[in-house]
Amino acid sequence: MLRKKLLVGTLSLCAVMALMGVSNVITSKADNSVQLTDVEAEVSPELEGVVESEQVEKPKFWKNYSTADAVYKVTLPLTNGMGNVTYVTPLSKEITEVEIPKEVVINGITYQVTSIEKEAFKDCDNLKKVDIGNKVKKIEKKAFANLPKLKKVDIGNNVKKIEKEAFKDCKNLKEIKIPGDVTYIGVEAFAKCDDLKKAVLGNSVKTISKKAFYNCGNLKKVQIGKSVKTIGKEAFAKCDELKEIRIKGSSLQKIGKEALKGIRSDAIFKIDSDEFDRISALFTPETGFEPTMVLEIKKGIFETLQDWMSDPEDIEENQEEVAPVEPQEDTQVYTEEIVQSNATEEVTAGIQEEFQEESSQPSAEVAVEEQQTEQIEEVTPVVPQQEEVVDFDETVTVEENVVIF
Repeated sequence: MLRKKLLVGTLSLCAVMALMGVSNVITSKADNSVQLTDVEAEVSPELEGVVESEQVEKPKFWKNYSTADAVYKVTLPLTNGMGNVTYVTPLSKEITEVEIPKEVVINGITYQVTSIEKEAFKDCDNLKKVDIGNKVKKIEKKAFANLPKLKKVDIGNNVKKIEKEAFKDCKNLKEIKIPGDVTYIGVEAFAKCDDLKKAVLGNSVKTISKKAFYNCGNLKKVQIGKSVKTIGKEAFAKCDELKEIRIKGSSLQKIGKEALKGIRSDAIFKIDSDEFDRISALFTPETGFEPTMVLEIKKGIFETLQDWMSDPEDIEENQEEVAPVEPQEDTQVYTEEIVQSNATEEVTAGIQEEFQEESSQPSAEVAVEEQQTEQIEEVTPVVPQQEEVVDFDETVTVEENVVIF
């Protein structure tokens, strides 16, 4: 019994000691952790630059990074010293102007800004002016939608696509000029831009989607480029003030249902194309075209010159479109008369020369008569005749008036 009690006591003492050791270890570790944290707190202010440089890393794919004024997302990792990013959002929603740069530096690496993120400028209610860099190729859905003070947008020359509702409900936007590389204008891209008065679509645009300019109440003039194949359903519907639409080139194949419904009943469509008959046949009642609307064939040179004077930026485009001046009938008749007159003068001159040669040389009949007169004893004196002044206009009677002795 005594041995058992001693054994149990010993085991209990060992267990207690073991537990005390574990506790000390835990306490020791905990104390060390606190001490390390304190050291870091004390050292970090002195080594701040070093820590930051050690934390700099190569930007990761699909991760957001902030710069001084905006947030960007890496969309194409670094390749051959260059990568791509998309503009996500500005750091401040109170901005009044913004310039989307062509390039941006992230962690010392240069990236091209190739797109603008969906709803990038949501709630930027004070934004008035936007300048989009020449590397941007795509403007995503609703990127600039519902900006009540936005008045001016300069779209970069390399933009290819303007997606759905990109500028919808920009009530104060005055004018939009789609540059030459844009091929696609999405659904409702500029719908309900109440103050929009003029839209110029570049020569690369192929598709004007459904309701692209729907319910732009003050839109008065639209110029559609050479490559447009499709005008979508209700594309210009409810544009109450739309008076003039100019269609350049011969690419147009389809006008959607009610695309023109609700525009002015006296609207004029100027079709600059050699396929006027085919294109004019696309304007049916189903498209919203009314009998009171006018379809005009390609404009003349003088009207084109007037356009140049009013819009100098279009000079290079219009130079290719100036119709050659065809000769008029009056000009042809006048030219023929000149040719005939010259021919008549040449013939008259020839007759004059022949007559002068004949008058300078005696004819054969005159020579015979002279021989006969030598044989006659009594020579009849020849009375010299006065030279007659010949009117060369009466060339037919010249030989009849010659007297032969």
